[in-house]
Amino acid sequence: MFDAHAEAELSTNTGDKATLVLHALLIHGGLDDHSLGKVLPFSHHEALNARLALQRKGIISSYEGAVAGCATKPR
Repeated sequence: MFDAHAEAELSTNTGDKATLVLHALLIHGGLDDHSLGKVLPFSHHEALNARLALQRKGIISSYEGAVAGCATKPR
């Protein structure tokens, strides 16, 4: 289990907002888009853009409207 976590890292160009989105998702065990905008210190639009960027990179995934961290490293 620890080996998979050791390989997981965000690229340096991920950005502060995306990092905060990922942090919020991990703390709250996943959030829907509406709730995500409520727990972050920036606009709902910025939160969605950051969430979509993380999803495009394969770092997070969504399921029935809720977003959660992804346990596997994209290849």
